Amino acid sequence: MRTGRPAPPTILVVEDNAITRKLVRTTLEAEGYAVLEAPDGLTALSLLDTENPDLVLQDFRLPDIDAFDLLAKIRARKGGNEIPVLAISGYQSKIEEARAAAVGFDDFLLKPVEPSRLVLAVRAYLPRKGAELRALGTGRCVLLVDDDPVQLKLGAVILRGLGFGVETAASAEE
Repeated sequence: MRTGRPAPPTILVVEDNAITRKLVRTTLEAEGYAVLEAPDGLTALSLLDTENPDLVLQDFRLPDIDAFDLLAKIRARKGGNEIPVLAISGYQSKIEEARAAAVGFDDFLLKPVEPSRLVLAVRAYLPRKGAELRALGTGRCVLLVDDDPVQLKLGAVILRGLGFGVETAASAEE
């Protein structure tokens, strides 16, 4: 039976540690997301054959496949370049972080990830829809300053559409 409500965004969590996977799943489900779980890369690839997640949270160290190989396989799939993939690792090094960014991870989170930081990162990469977008600015006012009148008008229209109260000025003095 359809309720008429859109399905919540789906997140694929690829994490070999069952406790970490449960913490991530519980945090995300509490925020209204649907969560798919994979304890390894091969399970993740199998899920990607049948599911279309909106985002992938991928442990950087997996027991069966190199993180970069898994990312390459995700990106090689139809629509794979459109899916944000966030790497999560308990090991941070500047080389690892730079390598992660260079091969196409959208972000890099350090374990242990605070639930609030995890939610903020996920929200940053998932598109907002309808009423949620319109409610974004509710109760907030923005001062928009731009010396280009076209950009000023366009910016004001966009921000008002997001629910913000908008005041405009054409210069710092104004």
